[in-house]
Amino acid sequence: MKSLYSSDKQKLETIIEVENLICHFNTEIKISYKTKETSSYKIHVSYQIKPNGHSSKAIIEYLDKKTNFKGQTYFDLHFYDDIYPLIETIGVKDNIIVLNPKKSFRADLYNGRYKTPLQFEINQLDKI
Repeated sequence: MKSLYSSDKQKLETIIEVENLICHFNTEIKISYKTKETSSYKIHVSYQIKPNGHSSKAIIEYLDKKTNFKGQTYFDLHFYDDIYPLIETIGVKDNIIVLNPKKSFRADLYNGRYKTPLQFEINQLDKI
């Protein structure tokens, strides 16, 4: 990658930054997937590919802007790329984070391993 983009300083800097992060965090690196931000909350979804040899994980981070509460939860993924059909939209309803899956025949095949939509009670999140 470095030699491919050697003439593009900005891309080369990005490649070096990613390389350093991977070297530092190894398999525990969080890969950002999706974020939803409103005037009252922010939800960020990321994932890890087999951290420390364990199953891949999705990480849900929540920030309540009114109370400044920060919480997170994890759930196991059968395969790291399940996250793509599993989470299309993000929302909050009645103090529950709701992650809705994509709607397609292929997504239904992948999502058959999970109970969808994914739901997480905000008051059950681990405080961070």
